[in-house]
Amino acid sequence: MDFQAMKNSILIKVSGRYLLVSLLGFSSAASGTVEDAYDEPLESAIAWLSNRQNPDGSWSGDRDIQTLYTSESVLALSAAGYRNTGFYQGITWLSNHATTNVDFGARRITALGRHGDSLVDEFSRLGTSRQGGGFGDWGWGLTEGYRESSLDTSLALLAHSNADPGDIGDGVDIQAVLDYLAAQTLPDDPITVSYFLRAVLPYRTTYTVPSTLLDAVSTYLRTQVNDADTPLTQALAALALSRVGNSPDKVAALLDRLVALQATTGDDRGSWEADEYVTAVAIRAFSAALGMDTSELAEHVYVPDPVLRQHINLALGRNAADSLTRSDLLRLTDLVAPSAGITDLTGLEMAANLARADLRGNGTLDLSPPFQSRKSYRRHGR
Repeated sequence: MDFQAMKNSILIKVSGRYLLVSLLGFSSAASGTVEDAYDEPLESAIAWLSNRQNPDGSWSGDRDIQTLYTSESVLALSAAGYRNTGFYQGITWLSNHATTNVDFGARRITALGRHGDSLVDEFSRLGTSRQGGGFGDWGWGLTEGYRESSLDTSLALLAHSNADPGDIGDGVDIQAVLDYLAAQTLPDDPITVSYFLRAVLPYRTTYTVPSTLLDAVSTYLRTQVNDADTPLTQALAALALSRVGNSPDKVAALLDRLVALQATTGDDRGSWEADEYVTAVAIRAFSAALGMDTSELAEHVYVPDPVLRQHINLALGRNAADSLTRSDLLRLTDLVAPSAGITDLTGLEMAANLARADLRGNGTLDLSPPFQSRKSYRRHGR
């Protein structure tokens, strides 16, 4: 399968393998599995990162950077479809460790947003940082009182991109922030430029984002990032270019190089530079390129029956009351809940890879399409 074809599909982890599922309707899983050069590297990276989590739910042994490392690790697990116990332990740690640093705070907000918690207070603090110092009205600096920077502003803009408007409030003029970034001289720094590109992309259909700006930033990453750069720089560039979708050959080249740079033996097997942050960013790059980390898959699914939600979560190895996304439900292949008291199957229609569901003893359930055509459902006592 070529790279462009992979971008039009998602790879769902099932029983140690990936099932290819069309993004057009999320209707069914292809028979068989997908063999490609990124399967084993991604699997081993996720395993290494998961094993590096601290008992308290954080990542890194350095307290000064734990927010950075934990935020990126949580985002990596979510991107790869691993909203499991480790993911939720990381979310809990982040929820209990606030920061006044705009860089870390924006990343923390982005990670917590994957869980669906209210972030009103977090955005209030972020907004205060933007207004402070008297250096300008539209960008963010390191903390309150610091001059604006393209990197901090990009991170803050990313934090706003998928947030609930009710959490953000009315204090931020997104167009003014975009105009501020567009007016800056493009820094000769691939890391900052990668964040810059990812920050403006979500707004190109609802705000004014010049196409010439996107072209210039994409061209910079295509031409300036190469094999001589660090794994972190290459992973960030691959992640950003995957998002814009105009450089598939460059993305493939960057990912191939990352595969070559990945540790394959010893305790560091699966990592890049034996570093949790670098490895987390690389996981996000592979997940984005393979179509596993899309806004559609991050959407929360309405499952009104608490008993059904409990049994789905238990089947996925999660807490009973955890919220469910489309990505989560695509990992559900087996549901055993006889005589559980389930009265409503709403939401289960998103479980396109569900192979068997034992719902006997739950009374009369509405098995309207897409369920009525599935032969694997058992709902009565026979």
